[in-house]
Amino acid sequence: MPAQPRLAAIEAGGTKLIVSVGQDWQTAEQVTIPTTTPSKTLKAVIRFLQAQYQKAPFAAIGVGSFGPIAVNKTEPRFGEILATPKPGWEGFSFVNALAQFNRPIDIETDVNAAALAEAHFGAGQHCDRVVYVTVGTGIGAGLVIDRKISNGFMHPEFGHIPVPHHVDDSSENCICPFHNNCLEGFASGPSIAQRWGATLDELSITHDAYEREAYYLGIMSANLILSLMPHRILIGGGVAQAEGLIDRVRQQTRKQLNGYLQIINSDAAIATIIQRPGLGNNAGIAGAYLMAHNALKSTFSQSPLTGA
Repeated sequence: MPAQPRLAAIEAGGTKLIVSVGQDWQTAEQVTIPTTTPSKTLKAVIRFLQAQYQKAPFAAIGVGSFGPIAVNKTEPRFGEILATPKPGWEGFSFVNALAQFNRPIDIETDVNAAALAEAHFGAGQHCDRVVYVTVGTGIGAGLVIDRKISNGFMHPEFGHIPVPHHVDDSSENCICPFHNNCLEGFASGPSIAQRWGATLDELSITHDAYEREAYYLGIMSANLILSLMPHRILIGGGVAQAEGLIDRVRQQTRKQLNGYLQIINSDAAIATIIQRPGLGNNAGIAGAYLMAHNALKSTFSQSPLTGA
């Protein structure tokens, strides 16, 4: 059996980047780098990758990044971060930043990468349609159908769907700089911190913040179910790790659906659909490795793993 190729994988999140080099995500060497300015952050990324490359060259690169980001390989802006609330990152190009390594590269959103990994190795195995949602610095959703990433003219931007605000909220509570009534603006980690002065897991599970967060994520989950009919909705990210939140989201989802879909009108059915990620915090970097494999494969084949 030929040796597995050595690959580079990057999970670029709103607060940190995980950079990893090896044959797979479970045994690779990796480093965590704070997401600050593009120049400072990428200087640390390149330094790690260069050191790893000198040990032994890697064959391809996979990047799962916060978005929005251009993911269509036929576009001149492929790999470029688009309009983002993350200061200084709009217009930054992963393709240009990593060009010095002259290796095949595949770039997707971090949630698409995580969804891909969960469909292959995690809680989405044996499911035809898997949605991965991250709730943290921002909110994003990735869709995998038949173990392939599913994009349209660009990737999904589900964090910015309009939502009816909670009865005790108003549009002033939405922190999104682009909208005054979107999911991310009401339910992301920074929104929780601004409203309550603490993170969700720093508050008592009886605090109103839990009911408020579950309300918004229940609307999100009901919309995902009604529009996509997924077999799994996997909710990850720092906010989602708060004790008891997923159970409350399931309850709110049933409340929002209001018995409309009888086939899933039970606690057990909703619990089967809405779950935590099987790979935990490793889903994003595991997906980036799959994408690096895809980038390498696409140099020899026109049938890439992600279907991008």
